[in-house]
Amino acid sequence: NKAILNNFNLQVGFAPTAYVGFGVGLELTTDQDGKAETTDDQAELRFDGSIQAVSGAVPTMKFQLAMDGIWRNAFGNKHFAIGNLGCSASLTAAPPFITSFALNGEVIVGKESVVSDCMVQSGKKWAWKSTASPSKCFRGVGGFQIDIVNPVNNYFYIGISQLTMETIFGVFMGVDITTWPTCIQQSGFKDRDGDGEALRLEVAPGRAFTKGPGGDLVTLGHGIRLKGEFNILGWGATADIAVNLPTNVKVDVSCDPLNLGGVLMVYKSSSDKNNGPSFHFSAVADVTPQVNLEINAYATLLGFISSEVSVVASNTQLQLSIINNFAGSTTTMMLSAALASSVNNYAFEVAFNWKYSLEKMIEAMKSFMNVADK
Repeated sequence: NKAILNNFNLQVGFAPTAYVGFGVGLELTTDQDGKAETTDDQAELRFDGSIQAVSGAVPTMKFQLAMDGIWRNAFGNKHFAIGNLGCSASLTAAPPFITSFALNGEVIVGKESVVSDCMVQSGKKWAWKSTASPSKCFRGVGGFQIDIVNPVNNYFYIGISQLTMETIFGVFMGVDITTWPTCIQQSGFKDRDGDGEALRLEVAPGRAFTKGPGGDLVTLGHGIRLKGEFNILGWGATADIAVNLPTNVKVDVSCDPLNLGGVLMVYKSSSDKNNGPSFHFSAVADVTPQVNLEINAYATLLGFISSEVSVVASNTQLQLSIINNFAGSTTTMMLSAALASSVNNYAFEVAFNWKYSLEKMIEAMKSFMNVADK
């Protein structure tokens, strides 16, 4: 519907490496129905490109092209959209000829209409809708960069929205499985926190990246990050791992409570049965190093055997609690320690307790019989 060339720029540098180049921008306004008077179906796409000649022992030509925005109904297919594309390369006149190459983007696939089911509009900008139904839409993002001369610029990332059984059968195979049990339909990678992604892997060991014209094609944090959320027959778990050696490490794992017909039950604690077991670990290498560890889990089997574990630790303290119950007897072990800065000064306290109750044994046996009857 409309095209505007803008952002013409000349790039010149002298030290430490001389270079010369130019860049230009292009704004496109697309119109789905071809009628200028209707604007609700219009969308803007922005392209930025540049070319640069760099002097040196081996002269280099650098190219970059990026598209900002989502191209709906790509190639005339209303079930398909692509966007936020980027490509860059560095070429030399001597082997290996291509010293760096980068490519990234995102794709959206919709069962019916990617505009109404998968995307949200803000002005003339369209973006992925994080609340889109997994039975109607799928989104994938990914990209990589390989730099032979400067490996610090290497990166790789991939991310997907919900990829459950209803996504596989409904979106990709066109099979209606709405009559299947819900726990089976929603099994797979399921977005549990509502951020629009159920799986994300980022690998950028050399440095952080910031997206911008003439700069990086994507924004990534320094280090390695893996976030995964999945659901299996109604039970789900989330893991978030971030590693940036040697600066910091962070691991968070949480899951839903589990109840297998009263035979086996797993919770976060005996007092918190709305959540499942959790694990947290973080370490920061700083002037004053910080380490934190937290574990909480509680399980009961057949109604008369149970065990609860709680661990809270840091570089200054440690608290450990283990409570076991079996047929009316209770065994408790507790450890508390204050970790001082001196290797010769550690204060700790240990407590061990065992109790037995005939009434609780009878109660446990009744509970076991109730479970057996079920």
